[in-house]
Amino acid sequence: KEAVAAPVSNTVPLLKRAFLFLEGGEFDSADSYAEKVLDIDPECGEAYLVKLLVNLRLSTKEKLGEYDKDFSENKNYKIACRFGDKNLNEFLDSSLRSALAIQENARLESIYNDAIQKKETISEESQREAAKLFNSIIDYKDSKAQTAECLNKAKEIKFNSIYDNAANLIEKWRHREAWNLDPQYSIVLLKQAVAEFKQIPEWKDSEMLAEEYRKVIETEQQE
Repeated sequence: KEAVAAPVSNTVPLLKRAFLFLEGGEFDSADSYAEKVLDIDPECGEAYLVKLLVNLRLSTKEKLGEYDKDFSENKNYKIACRFGDKNLNEFLDSSLRSALAIQENARLESIYNDAIQKKETISEESQREAAKLFNSIIDYKDSKAQTAECLNKAKEIKFNSIYDNAANLIEKWRHREAWNLDPQYSIVLLKQAVAEFKQIPEWKDSEMLAEEYRKVIETEQQE
């Protein structure tokens, strides 16, 4: 009696149909055929891969590595890893690492864009907020340089505000007669201005002005 050749596994054509249904976007049919495979071979890793692709609405397994979210907790992913052979497990691992990298890059890019948007608002607060965001992704793109730039801008805005406020107090003191200001109040204005300038001794000519008007105060108080 002649030997009969072993038949091709009944799951092979079913798996092919499942993947073809995926390509056509017929996800319900793909899932149905994956279930037919599992009825025959409950430990078929490829069938669970099909079900994973159905869950994620991906038309080919190649797109798994282009996915932009973590799918490591998907039950079909876990079972596919459990029953998959070496090639399937290497594919699944590579795809997950690629998807996680895409997800992380999207997260970093979102933070970077938020920081850029805040940076465009010229205020001390917005510059510091932008610097904080850039610093949280310090190794992404030019975030390190952007952090320093925003902090410098925040300092510039703050120091200019203090300087301008002190200069306005000096200007008010200079016109004290026109404003009919009380002499004692005039001294208070100068003291406030000097105190402001002393906060920013290295900014513009603040140190020189602080000393100049300190002497004026001494002279005014001696009169």
